[in-house]
Amino acid sequence: MNNISVILPSYNSELFISTTINSLINQSVNPNEIIIVDDGSTDNTCKVVSAIIKKNKDLNFKLVKGNHKGPGAARNIGIKLAKSKWIAFLDSDDLWSIDKIKNVTKCIKENSDYTFFCHNEKLVSKNKPVIKLDYSKKYNQKNNLPYQLYKNNLFSTSAVICLRNDLIKVGGFDEYLSSAQDYDLWLKMSYIIKPFFIKQFLGTYNVRDGNISSTNHLKRLINISKVMIRHRNKGKFLFFIFLIKIPIYYIFIPILVSIKFFFLSYKK
Repeated sequence: MNNISVILPSYNSELFISTTINSLINQSVNPNEIIIVDDGSTDNTCKVVSAIIKKNKDLNFKLVKGNHKGPGAARNIGIKLAKSKWIAFLDSDDLWSIDKIKNVTKCIKENSDYTFFCHNEKLVSKNKPVIKLDYSKKYNQKNNLPYQLYKNNLFSTSAVICLRNDLIKVGGFDEYLSSAQDYDLWLKMSYIIKPFFIKQFLGTYNVRDGNISSTNHLKRLINISKVMIRHRNKGKFLFFIFLIKIPIYYIFIPILVSIKFFFLSYKK
């Protein structure tokens, strides 16, 4: 048995969470425990999860039902309940390859000087070609990590494995951020972690209609702005570049895309 707890937050995920959980059940090496924290779902998510747990009593499942406070709060509950040294996160619509736990466990044993691990992922969006995400591309081991992270988010929540003690040390996820709470956490941890990038593609990051990655540009703009302002000392002059870039990415480009679709629809 390895020393990894998996934390899976869920909210109104009845249509796809069974596929995600199956990617855990089918692991060639099982995690120490799987903690599913439901964030006050109003659909049948908990019924779906409970049915899966009943059929897989050989695995160490925990289902925790909470009030709707967002994914950050749900993950924090999981962190507090976890019994393992290492924590791995998995969002309710993402997937892991069958050998993820096996390969990660091997990497941890072979690289004991490192305290934070991140593997590559495949990005899947509806009606778009699959994109391979190599998170190590923009990382330079010789350079300052906080500065590099401020410049580019080098990690993905469903791809990281980190020490539970480090998560607790920095206070976990900011529960008041509805998005970008993962980026804020990595920046908080940047002074105390030593990252190791696993070159294998061990997960699938799904962008579906309605999830945080695909909707509400204004909220994302506000939350990312909060994070950038909060950690501006790590980025130095990059903060001023951010002030110029952020309106372009989150205001002007979405407006231009909307105008384009309007005219295309009008022509039809």
